[in-house]
Amino acid sequence: MKNKNIFLKKNVNYFAYIPGLIDNTCSQIKIDNKYFLEQTDPAQGGYFYLKPTRKNILKLKDIIFYFNCLSFENESPFWIFEESNDIKLFDSIDPFNKYENNPFFLLDEIQFLKFGIILINFLDNEEDDNFIIKLMYSKKYHNKKNELSLYSQALKQSDPFFEYLNYYRIIESIEKSNGKKWIKENIENINDFNFGKLKGVTRNKTKKIEIDIYEILKNKCSERLRYIKKNIEMPIEKYLYNVNRCGIAHGNNPIDFNTHLSEIQSDVYVMKLLAKMAIIKKL
Repeated sequence: MKNKNIFLKKNVNYFAYIPGLIDNTCSQIKIDNKYFLEQTDPAQGGYFYLKPTRKNILKLKDIIFYFNCLSFENESPFWIFEESNDIKLFDSIDPFNKYENNPFFLLDEIQFLKFGIILINFLDNEEDDNFIIKLMYSKKYHNKKNELSLYSQALKQSDPFFEYLNYYRIIESIEKSNGKKWIKENIENINDFNFGKLKGVTRNKTKKIEIDIYEILKNKCSERLRYIKKNIEMPIEKYLYNVNRCGIAHGNNPIDFNTHLSEIQSDVYVMKLLAKMAIIKKL
């Protein structure tokens, strides 16, 4: 199959790829009343850029912060890339060398492993009378930039060990401690906690199916917590910290850390929701 190239020529410096994310609104999306979030081609999906209003100047650190916010709210990793004279985005290429030619496919595969084939209905927000959706990210997240960065890094991971570690570090960062006390006090509240709304669309062989992302995550988390309580003879907070967190970060032989990869992958669902809860509760 021949390469099918798409050339983007916009008056902006950086673009971001967010797999599965689609702008299904008819409104303008404005961030901090300074920048418009625009999609390069709705038919392609996933490719976004920030367009300054008036004379506002975009710095790379600001772009990373705003896409960290989008990543956190939509449970999607992102990849920022710099504009060149011609930016080539491949939407259909030889599958045997696609990862060499296009790193965006890596994010597609990571998202597929976690959720299956899915499109996320972007921005379930209310618009104002001028059909503008306003996202005041600096006001909302200005004191949680480090935690959003850790969450964003976790979403990019195909390795569940490093994904787990990034989620745990969020709790440590917020609580300024090892996090065990906070986990003990909050872990039973996950199912009742309001994480917000995040709808997605997947499909079986015949039709599209709407799914609730947080319900999926809560179900996987609850299943894992039931298993831990039944089969692991120590407090959950001690297991999550002493066995997993310390084992991943410091263990260098099977005696230090021998938890199976599949166990950590299941524990990731618990740590993801704990980390998200910790951030939301501190906003």
